[in-house]
Order: sequence, then C-alpha cells, then structure tokens
Amino acid sequence: MEHTRVLEVRSVSKRLGKRDIIKNLSFEVNRGEIVGFLGPNGSGKTTSIRLITGMIKPDKGEIKVCGFNIHTEFTEAMKRIGAIVEQPALYGYLSGMENLLQAARISGERVSMEQVNWCVQTVQLQERISEKVQRYSLGMKQRLAIAQALLASPSLIILDEPTNGLDPAGIIDMRLLIRELRDKTGVSFFISSHLLSEMEHLCDRVIVIDNGETLAMQDLAHLQPAAIALSVDPEQLDEGVLLLKNAGFQPVIQDSKIILEMEKNQIPESVNLLYQQRIYVYSIEHSKQSLEDFFLNTTQSRERST
Repeated sequence: MEHTRVLEVRSVSKRLGKRDIIKNLSFEVNRGEIVGFLGPNGSGKTTSIRLITGMIKPDKGEIKVCGFNIHTEFTEAMKRIGAIVEQPALYGYLSGMENLLQAARISGERVSMEQVNWCVQTVQLQERISEKVQRYSLGMKQRLAIAQALLASPSLIILDEPTNGLDPAGIIDMRLLIRELRDKTGVSFFISSHLLSEMEHLCDRVIVIDNGETLAMQDLAHLQPAAIALSVDPEQLDEGVLLLKNAGFQPVIQDSKIILEMEKNQIPESVNLLYQQRIYVYSIEHSKQSLEDFFLNTTQSRERST
C-alpha cells in the first residue's frame, strides 16, 4: 500500500553538548506537497535536516520516510530520499554526465542509462551535459544537483537554500523546475530557505520552527486576510463606521477608507448593511496576509510569551 505521508517527524529531540537543539519536534510532509521549512537563524533547521537525512541520530522520537524508520530501516528509508544539503557535491573537472554516472555508482542503486537521460532532460541540461561542470553557472549546477537527487526516483527531495546566490531569473527558473517536477512525478519537496517571498510563491504549506520547536504549520492557500478596505463618500465615513461597529464589526478609518479585518465571505454582509442605510460602497480592496507577516507574527508571539 502506498504511503500518503512521505515524511513523519514525531516528538524528536536532540541534545548537542549541554544544549537542547531540537525539542519535541513534530511535523509531516504529504505525497506531492511542496513544503517550506522556515525559522530564524539558530532555530534548529540545519540540525533538523541532518536528523531527517540520517546524518545524526535523535535522542528521542522517531523519523519515518514512506513508513520506514530512518534508523531501524535506514537503507529502505534512504532509497526514498534525494537531498541537496548546503553546496551540491559536484566534481568540477568532470562533465555533467560523468558526475551523474559517478553519483549513480556511489548510490549502490541500479540506475539505468534511460533513467540518467530522463533526469538530464527533466532538468533541461541536455545541451550542456557533456561540458565540464566547472564551466557551469550556479543555476546549472543546481539543476545538475537536482538531477542527481532524482536518479533513484525518490519520493522526497530535500533542498537546503536552493536559490542561494541565484539572480532573480535563476530563482524563477528554479521555482518553475520544482513545480514541474512535482506535477510530473508526484515527488514531494521539503525546502529550507530564508527567502520568505519566494517560499510564498513556491510552497503549498510551511512549517515554522524556533528554538528547536514547532511553532506553526500553515497552508498558504488559507492565510488570513490582512484587511478589507471599503471606499465610501467621505462625508459618510463616521456614520458607516458607527453602523458597522453596532453590527459587531471592528472598523477603523485609514486613508479616507473604512478598514475591516474579516473573511472574504463576510464582505457581502458588511456592504449590504451600509447599502441599506444609503451608504454606497464605491470600491473594495482585499489584501491577504503575506507569509512575511505570518512568519513575523508567529516568531514574535513566541518571543513575547517567553
């Protein structure tokens, strides 16, 4: 039976020296998801990735990949992960193809030439694959590294800061590539990054950690609206605000508009309420809470509570 959760982290803790780096960390990644892994510097992201990829063992808790325990069933779990952590492990003096063949040999998996060629075509490097990697741009090196990660047809690809050093065009190319891979193959992505605006464009969901603990898991399609701005006749602003307050809303006046925090499905009710009193709404502006807003609110709320 195919496992719907490609990654499960359950109550994981890790102590390094005298410091608790990871504290009862729990989250999951589902099949076909692109999940962002966010946190301030020193929050435990790098240690978490080292735990997930089996580089270090947790003191408590368990980590499973497609149902296989990362430590008691290491080989089976690792077959299902492709990871690019920090700088891609590439040999500059070898060609792109030679790098892929070398990676296939080291993996210990039986990787056919057909699979290698598919990986090359998937990351769109076929025209440059015979050139030495030292001639590649950073974006091309990242594509080659993703091709390496795809060799064993993993269920989960882990990327650590995949857009570091890329120019804006390179960042967009990487975003499109990741989405295309997910859509074509169903592979899940778990991406650590500090570029919040890019994560908002790319991810289905984000996990926020700080001080080694899970702070929040948020579906980006359901970020709360930041505000609704209603434009009415300036002479009716005060009357409109009073009317809405009496109806249970919490309006304020800003830039000669009535500002309300509400769900989109509440807009017709508020507009109709004003209309019944001959206060006509000329325009409605809706702004969604950004991922940056959500991240800052989440991490700063934790700081205030500690």
